[in-house]
This record gives sequence, structure tokens and C-alpha cells, in this order.
Amino acid sequence: MNNISVSIISVPRVSMQACIELIEVDPDFHVVVMSTRLSGQVPRVALASTDVVIIDESVIEQEGFAALQRLLEGYPRVKCLVLMNDYNQDKMIWTLLQGVRGVMCADEAPRLVAKAIRQLHAGEVWMSRGLLGPFRHALQSRQDWIMPGPTAPV
Repeated sequence: MNNISVSIISVPRVSMQACIELIEVDPDFHVVVMSTRLSGQVPRVALASTDVVIIDESVIEQEGFAALQRLLEGYPRVKCLVLMNDYNQDKMIWTLLQGVRGVMCADEAPRLVAKAIRQLHAGEVWMSRGLLGPFRHALQSRQDWIMPGPTAPV
């Protein structure tokens, strides 16, 4: 058994309940803390002992990317999985640029969330298939995000 410590930061909503229930009953996972906020309310000791933190995009929208940055800088060992509410390319790219290791749609099957947690814990990066196409398109259309500065000669 691989005991993966998981913290969940989410606004209370029905769509997250199945995911939370699956994580709570899976013998591979140990839920360290569940919170509704990125800043202030999440105990530091809990995050220090967390392997993977699942963050609902709604929480980031409420508190801003600065709160996400503080979490990632304060706990560099923790791998973050952000559950996106939609396919907004700007938010997806910005989230990944912050250092988040996994991004997936919030409405995906809970078993895929469990699979993503295992992959992140193993040191891999996770992106759900539904987000891969929009991500690739965003990178192709916004080369200035990848290669800032003067355009390379053709």
C-alpha cells in the first residue's frame, strides 16, 4: 500500500463530493486536511505533511493567483492538482506557469482524479485529455508566452 497524503481545498459543491468520497475510502490515500481557503485557514503543519493538494479553481478565483503562488513557494515539495471549471486557455496556461504539476477538468470521473494523484505523487505531470488540445492550441497561438523577447529570425 502506498500511503499518499492528500489535502483538499475546495468550495463546498456537489460536483466535488464524489471525488472527496473516493479519496476518503481509497486505501492508498490519507486525507490530511479539507479546507475552503488557500490562505490563512489551511494549517501549516497539514500542508507540510501533504504529498498532493487538490485545489478547486473556484478557490483560486476567489483568492487570486497570489494565494496559489504563496502556497507553491511555501511548500515546494507539495504537488498541486488544480480542478478547472472550464477550458479557459489563459487560466490554464497561467496555472501551469505558476508551477502547478497537474490540471484537469472538475467534472471528470473521480477515478481519474485518483489516477492523477498517483501520477503526481510518482513525480509525473498530469493534464487531462480534454485540456491537452486547448493547451496545445494556446501554446501555438501565444508563442510570446513561451519565448518572450524579440522574434527569432526566420
